[in-house]
Amino acid sequence: MIRCGSCETLNEDSSVFCKECSSRLRKKRFPAWIFLCVALAVAVAAGISIPLLVTREKSSVEYGLEEGSRVLEELGSKNKIDFGESRGREIDFGKLPEQIHDERETVDLHGIEVKVWDSEFLLGDALNRPDTGNKYLVVDLEVRNQGTHAVEISSILQMSVMSKRGEIYRTALYFPAPRFPDGKIFAKKKARGKVSFEVPSGENDLFFIFRPDLKSRGEIGIRLDL
Repeated sequence: MIRCGSCETLNEDSSVFCKECSSRLRKKRFPAWIFLCVALAVAVAAGISIPLLVTREKSSVEYGLEEGSRVLEELGSKNKIDFGESRGREIDFGKLPEQIHDERETVDLHGIEVKVWDSEFLLGDALNRPDTGNKYLVVDLEVRNQGTHAVEISSILQMSVMSKRGEIYRTALYFPAPRFPDGKIFAKKKARGKVSFEVPSGENDLFFIFRPDLKSRGEIGIRLDL
C-alpha cells in the first residue's frame, strides 16, 4: 500500500493518484545509501581479490628477475663485464680466448658444438634502428648438444661479440629472421638462428664469443669473416 503524503489515505500499490484527494502519489524508492553500500562492498571485494592475484603473479616474475640479475652479476664479475644499460654506457672490456677459430668451423667445448655459418652488418628495419654511429652485426649460428642431457642456451647470457682490443658488445634488441631459438636443446639435437649485436660503424675486426657453461670459465672464440 502507498500512503498519500497530503491526506494520509492508503492507496493500492499500483495507484498513481490518491483516491481521496487526487494528489500524485510518491512511490517508495530503494534508499540510495543501500546502493552505495552494495557498490562499496563490491569495490572492496574486487580491491582485495585482484591485488592478491597480481601479487602472486608479481612475486613469480620478481623471482625470475632476481635470479636473472644474480646470474648476470656473477657472469659479469667473472668476465669483468658491466651489465648496465646497453645504450649510452661505457664500453666493457674483456680478454679474447687463447684459441680463436674460423667461421664454418665446428668447435666443441663441454659437449656443446658451435658453428658460425655467416655474419653480416645490417642497419635494422623500420621498427629497430641502431644508435647514431652504430650498426647491427648479425651472426647466423648453430649450436648442437652432443651430451646426454638437455641444456639451456641463452643468447643474452652466453653470447657476445668482442673486438681485437677487447671491447665487449652484447646482444641487441633486433631480431632478424630466423631468430635463434633460446631455450632447451635436447641431447643430440641442435638449434640454429640469427643473433644480433650493436657495434660501432667503424668496427670490422670482431670475434663471436660463446660460453657453453655459465659455471665454468671456458669460452669459444670465432673470428667473424666480415
